[in-house]
Amino acid sequence: MVGKIDTDGKVDSIFVKKLNQYLSLRLTGQFMSKNIEQGMLMADLDYEAKDCNGGFKWGPGHWGVSFMQKVHRNVFLGFDYTNVYQQRMSAFSYAAKAFLGSHSMMAQYMAMHQQFNLAYMIPIKRGSTFISHYKYDATSQKSTVVVGLKQRYQGSEIIATLNSQMKLTTNFTMKGPSYGIRLCAQADYEKQNYSFGYGVTLGMME
Repeated sequence: MVGKIDTDGKVDSIFVKKLNQYLSLRLTGQFMSKNIEQGMLMADLDYEAKDCNGGFKWGPGHWGVSFMQKVHRNVFLGFDYTNVYQQRMSAFSYAAKAFLGSHSMMAQYMAMHQQFNLAYMIPIKRGSTFISHYKYDATSQKSTVVVGLKQRYQGSEIIATLNSQMKLTTNFTMKGPSYGIRLCAQADYEKQNYSFGYGVTLGMME
């Protein structure tokens, strides 16, 4: 069980129960403020095997299924189906992952949000990983590019990213056996907006 709270009053709680070798049940509660009526509960049933993974999700007003299959030694293909029954909407999304040596690539098309995503990662030295992400939103006809660096140490991690709108984000996470502390800072140079925050996670840490 994991719980997290931040300075905006947002509370997240996650309960995970491993049902057997392949199935796990995950219950998630999200509360945006002290008003319980603004919170929501979600349930996920996750399946994970050696060459494939999938899941069933349910939340307020929607449900969905997802599946990803290994089709080649270095290639995974998959889909996600979401049904928003309160608005009588449904859509498929598609994804692909590929690995070539130390290079990792991902492509995703989200039909409901009309978004296309590309991501690329590569380790550059021990504990350091270069990350990049490109997103195109067909609805607004805008694209965003993100580049960053992830540095891992024993018991801690630092992630710094900068996007094409000149928004700099940094996250420092320190992990213990049953707790996690996260410090966040964000600087939006175009809007001249700066914010800071922290989060505390309690429960078994991976």
